[in-house]
Amino acid sequence: VFVARHETFRSVVTLSGNMKLLEDVPNFQIKKINAWNGSEEEAERGAALFRDEMMENGPGVFNWPLFEVRVSHLQQNKSLVHVNVSLFLMDAMSDLILRQEL
Repeated sequence: VFVARHETFRSVVTLSGNMKLLEDVPNFQIKKINAWNGSEEEAERGAALFRDEMMENGPGVFNWPLFEVRVSHLQQNKSLVHVNVSLFLMDAMSDLILRQEL
């Protein structure tokens, strides 16, 4: 729903360096891990590895999406949302919209 409402998050960068708005994009899938196995310390380590993987790889700019959202389930009723957005997408308004809607 968020992606459908905000065209910035339906954009890619062309080989010439221009931003291109995609009219239709597939449904965005959030990657999830169940880091919780009874040990809070192990769950925190699993979430840290998930986050590190996102930081090392990051979203590409030539293929959609230019952002990534993941969820680490840390305990039965506690989850951590990881968000990684290409700076090609982020201006002040886009950042504000993203923060308000999370």
